[in-house]
Amino acid sequence: MKQIRIALATKYWLGIFAVSGGIFVWGLTSWIVARFYQPSMPVQTQVGKYSYRLPETDHQGRTDSLPGDRLFFGGAVSQNPVPAETGISFHSSLILWGTIAGETAVVGLDPNSNTATQLVRVGEVFAGEKIITIGSNYIVVKNQTGTGRVNL
Repeated sequence: MKQIRIALATKYWLGIFAVSGGIFVWGLTSWIVARFYQPSMPVQTQVGKYSYRLPETDHQGRTDSLPGDRLFFGGAVSQNPVPAETGISFHSSLILWGTIAGETAVVGLDPNSNTATQLVRVGEVFAGEKIITIGSNYIVVKNQTGTGRVNL
């Protein structure tokens, strides 16, 4: 009887030792992986520009099955994005430096020089472009490429 109790106690402590050792090895491995983790650097872009690189995911859209118990919060990513218009778009050579009370605008042609500017009102023509509307931080002009908006 005593030998049976000793055998059961030995198996009991051997099981506890094995489970404790497994937890220790798992914790040590997790700590080592976390210690040497290097996050990836973000994509360098110019100021005011955006990176259009798609995020790296292991699923393609809402209808695909997700691995494990992960949740999907993003929208469906199109593999073939719609190209931009290829026709002639509006282009203006005017640089808007400011507006005064929504009825006068300060415009120029050189983006590097704010001394070569002129005050214009609605209906006036400057550098071959007719001023249609003056807003609080934009003007609408008409030229040979069409009618469009020039922002501040």
